[in-house]
Amino acid sequence: MKKLTSIALVLLIACVLTSGVALGKAHKVEFLVKAVINGVEISPGKYKLEVNGDNMAEIYKGKELLVSAKVEVLPLGKAYPNSVSQKSDGRVTEIRLKKERVVFGES
Repeated sequence: MKKLTSIALVLLIACVLTSGVALGKAHKVEFLVKAVINGVEISPGKYKLEVNGDNMAEIYKGKELLVSAKVEVLPLGKAYPNSVSQKSDGRVTEIRLKKERVVFGES
């Protein structure tokens, strides 16, 4: 029984470590044009994106938190990596990283 519990704990830890975006890890994102997330306008430039365990994305300029938004993290699939998808009004729909897509809900 003790061995089974240990195996289950190891599997749980492995699943948490390998699922979705590396939680808490900072990703560099560059917006080439004005972007809007949750009604907050973001000027073109380089930013930091973090996704936490509650599927909340946070965009930082340096150490300053600019905006946070509820997101869904999905596999990249056939989408172009390292890109940002926006609507014509500037609203960000998704940020594509190397292996994942960070998809923003309607705001």
